[in-house]
Amino acid sequence: MAGRVSGAVCGVKALQSAVRAAVVIGLFCLSGGVMATEGTSDVVMCSADKKNQTVVSAALKNVDTSIKFACPKDSVVFPPITDESQQFCMDSWCSAQATVGDAVSIKLSEKPEEEKDEKNGPNLKELNVYTVTMKKQNLTSSTLYFQCRPGKAPSEARVDTPGGKFDPDTTKCVIQIAAYGSKPAAEEAAESESCDTIPG
Repeated sequence: MAGRVSGAVCGVKALQSAVRAAVVIGLFCLSGGVMATEGTSDVVMCSADKKNQTVVSAALKNVDTSIKFACPKDSVVFPPITDESQQFCMDSWCSAQATVGDAVSIKLSEKPEEEKDEKNGPNLKELNVYTVTMKKQNLTSSTLYFQCRPGKAPSEARVDTPGGKFDPDTTKCVIQIAAYGSKPAAEEAAESESCDTIPG
């Protein structure tokens, strides 16, 4: 009986692991989020409407591919991205931060030579555009979160309440970047059934 119970628990963990990414993306779609495509020249951006907080989701699936993102005018990315410090939030509420490893690089993009027409897109000259590139593919998938906050970069991190609503005076929107691992999801789920823990 104990063996059956243990197996059932492992099966539940496997199912949770297999569908976690799908559930997250599904929630973003229900909340009016935006999905971006890797390897394009488009810049992923949040809504400029202060009353319409958004979640923007992008995915990196292959080595040497990249996506670009920017926060709206009069807002800044958090955690701050510099040459000396490249950190990301570990969840959308930024309850914890971590340093970007060597698998992914983040850098400030060069300003465009010409401004975009208002009908075709935002004036990127007024924004800081960041390029996220997958330099190598890790074994398992990971997710990087960034917040767009109004005004200047805060000196201290402020955390939103997990499960609650974002503070519109502090958090404008969230940018989620999923870095796909080389191991298929089905294989990850199969290993989870045996209750093995794979270091990330």
